[in-house]
Amino acid sequence: MLIVSVSIKIETDKLLSSIEAMAGDKLAIVPFITHKLPIVLRISDRVTVLRQGKVVSCIETAKATEKSLTRELVGRDVIFRTERSSVEKGDEILRVESISANSDKDYTAVDQVSFSISEGEIFSIAGVSGNGQRELAEVLAGLREAESGKVFLDSVEITDEPSSKRWQLGIGYIPADRIDVGSIADFSLVENTALNYYFDDDYSSGGTVAYDKMRDLTEQFISEYAIAAPNPDVMAKNLSGGNLQKLILARVLSRNPRLVIADLPTQGLDIGATEFVRNKLIDAKENKACVLLISEDLDEILAVSDWIAPIYEGKIMGIISGDEAEREEIGAMMAGISQIRGGDEDR
Repeated sequence: MLIVSVSIKIETDKLLSSIEAMAGDKLAIVPFITHKLPIVLRISDRVTVLRQGKVVSCIETAKATEKSLTRELVGRDVIFRTERSSVEKGDEILRVESISANSDKDYTAVDQVSFSISEGEIFSIAGVSGNGQRELAEVLAGLREAESGKVFLDSVEITDEPSSKRWQLGIGYIPADRIDVGSIADFSLVENTALNYYFDDDYSSGGTVAYDKMRDLTEQFISEYAIAAPNPDVMAKNLSGGNLQKLILARVLSRNPRLVIADLPTQGLDIGATEFVRNKLIDAKENKACVLLISEDLDEILAVSDWIAPIYEGKIMGIISGDEAEREEIGAMMAGISQIRGGDEDR
């Protein structure tokens, strides 16, 4: 059996081993703050759980389980949709033909990438950070110029269309950087909502945003997405990462996009927010959108994907059905090892 550990896991293991060695040799007492429960259970002797700024429990780790800690963190049982949602495949929405793009440093970051996604599908790009995923997402969202190749939405070429036009055509983009790209920190939640609605005639007129309507919409988002915010006028920088991500999700998904580009949508989130985000992406799929999920989390990819395309140094290493995907094979392809069996690059 081939077991491949991608670089993030290797680096994490080295860090944890160093901490364990220091504590074991009685060289240090190490307070360790994380929301990654497998790490908590591996490395700690005692665990204190904080929820909404208050201590809710403090126990010996040996007496804890991942399920019990999850309940303490979130205040309820967390249930991920462990069975892949079954939706009848519809018409092709996105087709990418031989797309290449350069990085900010002007080297090839995306190299002749081709794939397609249909209604009711989650197509996942699986890879270690820095292998062209961000550049690919930006090309599809209209934020980066393609050096070659073509992009089609509903059979219409949009390769040279600006990002604003793509929003109007039904592309929703959830960027990996929710702070510097996905929001404006010193803008209110109402103003951040307007980033996806300023061009909508129902919410603006003559270049002027209908503020009262936008505020009502933001209040609706706060309620429907359980965003922990005192009011819609609070600045985005005052929200936690999970609540800021919920706001971004709300303003993107509320427009019922044809294509959802979700780049690392659960990165840095606690288990409750992760559950929420994943389920919202599944809801979008069930509403006949197609979802392009970019993730480094193999558990996430294997849980929700209809198709998985590992990427390495800007190249798709193969396209594997989610029903047939095996962890070791996907991990190997993410690490640059050629696919073990035939993929479906021409789908």
